[in-house]
Amino acid sequence: MGERFFGRQCRLVIGDFGGEGDELGAGNVPLHIQFSVEKADTETSNNAKVTVWNLSAEHTARLDEKDCAIVLKAGYGSHVPLIFAGAAAKAVSTKEGADTRTEIEVVDSRVEMRDTYISISYNGDVSTEQLYRSIAAEMGCAVQFSPSVEFKALPNGYSFIGRARDALKRVTRADGMKWSMQNGILQIWKGSEPMSDMVYEISAQSGMIGSPKRVSSSGKSSDQKGTYTESSTADIGWEVSFLLNSAITVNDYVHLSSREVTGFFRVQKILIEGDNTEGSWQCTATLVEVKA
Repeated sequence: MGERFFGRQCRLVIGDFGGEGDELGAGNVPLHIQFSVEKADTETSNNAKVTVWNLSAEHTARLDEKDCAIVLKAGYGSHVPLIFAGAAAKAVSTKEGADTRTEIEVVDSRVEMRDTYISISYNGDVSTEQLYRSIAAEMGCAVQFSPSVEFKALPNGYSFIGRARDALKRVTRADGMKWSMQNGILQIWKGSEPMSDMVYEISAQSGMIGSPKRVSSSGKSSDQKGTYTESSTADIGWEVSFLLNSAITVNDYVHLSSREVTGFFRVQKILIEGDNTEGSWQCTATLVEVKA
């Protein structure tokens, strides 16, 4: 692909949950893959749109199977880490001259969020940590807590029958925490706190593109043309673009350094766009203040 494309690499894995899959995109003549991934710190599932040209008939047929597992990886050179993992919700193939373009809609944790019904019951004292771990086990996923999560003790026991996502809503309301699913991992965090103390640098030297745009307290952000877009919350922060960096994702801790602003922030949402042959290869993140 040449140095002018910065050695960009992309891989698409198509397979079954809990089983093996076929990794596509490697080799001397890689498939043309384009993607747009949207992630946020909300209780709804993240989603992605992946477009691939000239899939084999075997892989096209596999996409038609219920809840086909999709893994998207992207990076540079030999370093091609995970960008997104989920289930194919829809796949549409169309002819473009001699080529065939397949558009795949992928949803993070679609199976876990849609299909998991649980029945849990505890007598006596029980902590919300126990409940989170029980719910995650029923969903078949790992659970991750931010450093200062405060678990609440429930002295009169707890019981619940229903959807796992509804149980999570109830438990987080009980102890004041927040939750979301990120690449199949249940995240529980406190307030504006990042998921870990590891800090990523965003600056002109690390690949920042242009200047940060302030996100106002009204929940709207504006660009230099005066175009306004809605933010998911009214937290004060900044929208910043940078060269694709798969290490930075939702709820990560970042240090933003620019002429407009310098400080520590949490990634509230992120848009990752890429094309392994041309066009975009970048992230656009909304950063919110990390409050003490």
